[in-house]
Amino acid sequence: MVLKLLNLTKSYPSGESRLDVLQNFSLEIPAGEIVALVGPSGCGKTTLLQIAGLLDRPDSGSVMIKGEEAATLSEGERTELRLKYLGFVYQFHHLLPEFSALENVMLPQLIAGISKQDAETRAKTLLDSFGLIKRLHHRPAQLSGGEQQRVAIARALANHPKLLLADEPTGNLDPETATSVFAQFMEYARKSRLSVLLVTHNPEIAAKADRRIFLGK
Repeated sequence: MVLKLLNLTKSYPSGESRLDVLQNFSLEIPAGEIVALVGPSGCGKTTLLQIAGLLDRPDSGSVMIKGEEAATLSEGERTELRLKYLGFVYQFHHLLPEFSALENVMLPQLIAGISKQDAETRAKTLLDSFGLIKRLHHRPAQLSGGEQQRVAIARALANHPKLLLADEPTGNLDPETATSVFAQFMEYARKSRLSVLLVTHNPEIAAKADRRIFLGK
């Protein structure tokens, strides 16, 4: 099992009381399954994604990544687990503006200790698979919105993650571009048997997942 969440609870202060965001939430995602997380704003989708991605801690419950209990690890150990197994894609691309598309995809590999030559080869292969082989040396400002998000997806895949966590990955794109980018992403995920936990408000995108999880009332 790539991801196993068991009996998660999470609440936040709200005035003199606390707002319960997650209550005894459990979820398992095996290798190769694409799961869409849907529900109204404020229902806890992003909170759940952050907990699954080891960016936040639950008040209680278990978070297991590839069989390893992560909820109680130190911050350093959680960072190592993220680098080893997880990839992240957000609504906004968050590319480094001073670096080219190629360099943006190389960077997480270099941080993980991959040689420059191997990182460049991997980055070129990924960018080529998303139709960007002619845009390798363009900086983000020289790319369209769809191209920027393709680079962001390639960057998330650079270190061969087992689980990709995506928060509205096409939410900032026009419908036609969003459809195209998501189709390429899905094709790659299927071919590589990548597990995906995807937050989306788009019913058409959610319908293409293997399973849909509804949060909120």
